[in-house]
Amino acid sequence: MAYTFLLSDESINSYGTRVLTDGIQLDDYKRNPVVLWNHIRAWSDKEDQVLPIGKVVKIWKDGDKLYGDIEFDAKDAFAVKIANKVEQGIIRACSISISVITTSEDEAVLVQGQTRPTVMESRLREVSVVDIPANKNCVRLFDDGTGAELSFAAGQDNFLLPLLKSKKTKKMNLKDEILSALELKDADERAVVAEIVRLRGEAKAAETLREENGRLKGELKGYRDKEEENRKAAVAGLVDDAIKARKITASDRADYIALAEKDFERMKKVLDAMPGVKELQEDEEKQPKDLWAERFREIEENCKR
Repeated sequence: MAYTFLLSDESINSYGTRVLTDGIQLDDYKRNPVVLWNHIRAWSDKEDQVLPIGKVVKIWKDGDKLYGDIEFDAKDAFAVKIANKVEQGIIRACSISISVITTSEDEAVLVQGQTRPTVMESRLREVSVVDIPANKNCVRLFDDGTGAELSFAAGQDNFLLPLLKSKKTKKMNLKDEILSALELKDADERAVVAEIVRLRGEAKAAETLREENGRLKGELKGYRDKEEENRKAAVAGLVDDAIKARKITASDRADYIALAEKDFERMKKVLDAMPGVKELQEDEEKQPKDLWAERFREIEENCKR
């Protein structure tokens, strides 16, 4: 029985690089498609030395992914144990070893977060079933010239995959961040330009709307300020006219203004209904003269007769 595994993809691995699937050469491996356990070979100095536990009966590329069908050695007790773990879903990871042939620092093949050049061409050396992969596309890298495994300590440089220059990395990251923000990571240049032009048009239209909105708000505030000014002038005029008409005293002005502020129409009716001093005098002139004075005048007239 064969089990299908994802052997590699083009995401950033634990070394800070990417391995392009299209550039992985498979011919040499197909001649001897052995499957190891955790990259352990029988001649290693590991305490538990194991032989290959199976073989890859089919290997193929699908887009940026490399898949393989693994068949375990049914006559090897250790391989059967691993197969059982795979059958139960306990072990589900694979890792590959490759020899690095060519690399590139071209920004066209760099992605955000990448710290080392992209592996453009490589040769598949072996496939291993692993218990805990270093990352989802775990790989072991070897120098194709010397056959030595490449070691990368944190921040350590390497002749084959040196650390990218920080300036180039920053520029590349910014480009990817912009394309990601525009949701145009996989778009061609024309689509990117068209989207930028569209966004600039929207930004210009939005700025025009903001300016018009600001102008209208200014006009509205002017109208409201003028309305408030007129209202206060009407309140003050109402109370001051009442004072002039001697309906109320000047000392009561603040109280009447406060009342008029709350209910102008009602206070106007109250003040309009109040009689002024002038009106009282006019009413007195309309009244008959003093009766006693009139009586004395009659008495004096009678005495003269």
